[in-house]
Amino acid sequence: DLSGANLSEANLSNTNLSHANLTKTNLSGTNLSDANLSDANLSDANLSRANLSWADLSNTNLSNADLSWTFLSNADLSDSDLTNANLSNANLNLAKLSWANLSNANLSWANLKGTKIDTVKQLDQKWQLIWQIFNENVQGKDFSGADLSWINIINSDLAGINLSGAKLNNANLTDVNLTGADLSNANLSNANLTNANLSNANLSDANLSRANLTNANLNQVNCSNADLSCAKLANAKLNDADLSGSKLSDAKLHDADLSGAKLTNAKLRNADLSGTKLNDAQFTSADLSGAKLTNARLNNTDFSHAKLKKANLKGTVISVRTKLDNKILFMKKLSAQVLTKKLW
Repeated sequence: DLSGANLSEANLSNTNLSHANLTKTNLSGTNLSDANLSDANLSDANLSRANLSWADLSNTNLSNADLSWTFLSNADLSDSDLTNANLSNANLNLAKLSWANLSNANLSWANLKGTKIDTVKQLDQKWQLIWQIFNENVQGKDFSGADLSWINIINSDLAGINLSGAKLNNANLTDVNLTGADLSNANLSNANLTNANLSNANLSDANLSRANLTNANLNQVNCSNADLSCAKLANAKLNDADLSGSKLSDAKLHDADLSGAKLTNAKLRNADLSGTKLNDAQFTSADLSGAKLTNARLNNTDFSHAKLKKANLKGTVISVRTKLDNKILFMKKLSAQVLTKKLW
């Protein structure tokens, strides 16, 4: 009987704790790799950040246990009770979950790749979808309206998948291939899409506020009327992207490539566009009030009827083919250090 004991950070690898009473025991950070915990009672135990790789947890009571950030790779959890357990950010790579009870378990950002289960029906609907995304070919399949919030599926291939109207807020989609995917009306607020490939994807009317799209490939993407306010788009590729009517206020677009992009009626108030490539981009009737355009390249860029009140144009390279109101051109000349006939 070790109920309530403090065993945090202990080295209990290869220990035989079969049938032990470990209710409410503190095992945070404990090394339990290859340990035998079969038929043990670990209800309400704290196992956060513990190492349970290759451990035998078959028929173990883990109800209400904290298994957040726990390493469970290759662990045997068959027939275990994980009701209401917290498995957020847990690594369940190749773990055995045959007939485990996962009712109301929290699997947010958990790694379910290669996890062995007898039937997806033992998982709640949300985690059924996540398990399928990890372990089955879902390219082109319909997951419209699915709740995939807080999902962690880095470096996965979801090309052509239908996620229209899906909840993907706070999801970790780093390095994910979403080429040609339908994400229209999807909620991707606060999602991490660093290095993701979204070329030719449909993101119209999607919520991408505060999303991280650093270095993402958004070439020819449809982001019309999307909400990208406060989004991070540094170094992103947005060639020929449709951003008409989109909200990009306070977005970080520095050093991005927006060549040929369509931003008609877009809202870019206080957006950071420093160092961006805006060749052949269309900003017709766009609101760029307070935007930072320092050192941006404007070649054949259309700013017809655009609002550039308090915009910073210092150091911008403007070609003669760029359409700017005379007032803005005059302010540009005043802020420039050197004026050349070549530019003007």
